[in-house]
Amino acid sequence: MDVLDDQYQNLRVWSHITYSVDPAKDLSGRPDFLVAPPLAHIPDVMDVPPLCVIEAKDQDWKRAWAQALAEMYAASTHGATICYAVVTSGEEWQFGKFEKENSLFIKEKKKLFVIDAPDEPDNLQKLFDKLNWLFSEVSKVDVIKE
Repeated sequence: MDVLDDQYQNLRVWSHITYSVDPAKDLSGRPDFLVAPPLAHIPDVMDVPPLCVIEAKDQDWKRAWAQALAEMYAASTHGATICYAVVTSGEEWQFGKFEKENSLFIKEKKKLFVIDAPDEPDNLQKLFDKLNWLFSEVSKVDVIKE
C-alpha cells in the first residue's frame, strides 16, 4: 500500500473496522477494507469512505456484492456523491459504482484476473491499471455533509 500512500496522500486504507451508518437502528457493517481520507485534523478517524473492498468468501459473489452495495449506499447517506466497490476472490476482481444522485448502481460484468490466460496476456498489469484509475477517481469524490 506504499503506492497508495505515495500517489494518493489524501487516502488511507482502513482494515476490518466497523462502519456505523445509523447506531439507533443498529445499522453497521465491517467490510474487509475501506479506502477513505482521515477526518480533517484527526488522522486516526475515518471520514466518509468512497471505496470499499469486499472479499468474495467461498466464491459467493452475490453475497459479496450485496455487502458492497450496502457499504456504498451507507457512504452515500453520509454524503459521498459517488461510491466505488471492488469485490475480489484474490484471483478474480470485479468493480462497481453507486451514484447517489440517481440511486444508480453499475456493476461491470467483466471480471479481471490475476493469472494470464493464453488469449488474455498481461492480466496483472490490466488489474494494476484499473486499480490506479480507481484510486484516482476515488480521490476526486465529493462529500457533501448536510
